[in-house]
Amino acid sequence: MRFLHKRCDAVSQGSKRTSGNRHVLDMVQKSFFVLLAGIGLAGTFLSIILYPLFLPRTIITEHVPFIESLGIAFYGIFFGSIMLVFLGVTKFLSLQERESTAMRVLAEALNRRNGRNILVTSGFLYGLLSAIVSGMLIFSQHNFHHTEGIVLISYGPSGYAPTVAITLTENIGFLLIPINALIIAVLSYLVGINAVVFFTMINAKRSGKSLNMVGIMTGLFASCPTCASFYILSGMAASGSIMSIISQNQIVIIAISMITLLVAPYVTIKLDSKSRCRLQ
Repeated sequence: MRFLHKRCDAVSQGSKRTSGNRHVLDMVQKSFFVLLAGIGLAGTFLSIILYPLFLPRTIITEHVPFIESLGIAFYGIFFGSIMLVFLGVTKFLSLQERESTAMRVLAEALNRRNGRNILVTSGFLYGLLSAIVSGMLIFSQHNFHHTEGIVLISYGPSGYAPTVAITLTENIGFLLIPINALIIAVLSYLVGINAVVFFTMINAKRSGKSLNMVGIMTGLFASCPTCASFYILSGMAASGSIMSIISQNQIVIIAISMITLLVAPYVTIKLDSKSRCRLQ
């Protein structure tokens, strides 16, 4: 009996040690991905702020190759930093399986291949839709002046330079402005996160669990704020004055969209868990 007690104590201590090591490993991984996201965030904003400072004061023929190389380097650092932010945040969220209900549901979804596919696909589709609506991707019935080519506008305010105008075909063009690209990228990622939660809730209903309909509508409208705005405006039969007010308050609308996209996954999961508890 004494031998069995010693063996049980050893097993208990071993399991505690293993649990402690796993906790330390989780903390190290979380810290690494937070640092990764922080580096990406710093790189994104520093590239926007510092780019004008490196431009030559005067434009002469000898400076043209440097200006072009600086524009290419800017977009390399800019998009690379954004990718680091998304990678760090996604990996950090996927490690939250031991946290609160909302974070655990999201982490379990992101750890499945289907969830990651939904994140990428929905984010890409929303980004494409936003590019068309915002004028980043241009379709014109009239031919462009330049059939094919790339025009780099290197000088301008921070966030608006360098601007790249790319003529893909005679009727399709692409206008890349850093601040617009950043906003679309952030909104697309948040839409992807909301889509993961939304389809996770749908799959939960299919498996026999309850699903709160308010949560469904919250996730649906948050998953596509551009679609929601189209729906609202068409329902209001928006006049020119309303459209003018919207255009003058774009920053406020974007801020509200981002806040909604950040809060919606938590609200959706909480509403679903409460309705499930009532039924049980």
